[in-house]
Amino acid sequence: LLPRHSLSPGKIIAGDCMKFSLPVVCNEVLWSMAISAYAIIMGHMAGSTQILAAYTIAGNIDRLMNVGLFAAGGATAVIIGRDIGRGDRESMYGKAIALNALCLATGIISAVFILLTRAFLCDSFIFPIMGISPEAGRIAKYMLVVIAIAMPVRACNLCDVVGIFRGGGDVKYGLLVDVLPMYLVTV
Repeated sequence: LLPRHSLSPGKIIAGDCMKFSLPVVCNEVLWSMAISAYAIIMGHMAGSTQILAAYTIAGNIDRLMNVGLFAAGGATAVIIGRDIGRGDRESMYGKAIALNALCLATGIISAVFILLTRAFLCDSFIFPIMGISPEAGRIAKYMLVVIAIAMPVRACNLCDVVGIFRGGGDVKYGLLVDVLPMYLVTV
């Protein structure tokens, strides 16, 4: 490895980098904008102070529980990318199914942790530290149930979009699958 080759990868590598990174960057930017839109929408609702307080608390708990999901999605990308790089296409589909099952299990475990946090830590520990109103606490607990129900599906989505599609090099399809439903349904 010569330094001059590392600093100037050439047109082919630079083109491939743009081809694969641009849809991923667009995906992440559009995803972040949609998450920001949630807060803006909630800020315009009646009782927005309690809703935003609840959303902040529920969102932080959700992000803590997402660590395992992102780890599983990243591991899936490495495994699928490695198998494609080896030319091992025959076992790749079986591994993709197994990795989806693993991500689903991770999502179920994360959902259980969210429900346990809701049941045992919210009223006695988290809400008193935050100093939120009882109404905001009730809304946060409701949001946590919704997040827990959606967690296994989100885990499979993360496995497929980040792990299988991106790991397999199909970043454009991953962008469409990830962003279109978010904007057409949730936002």
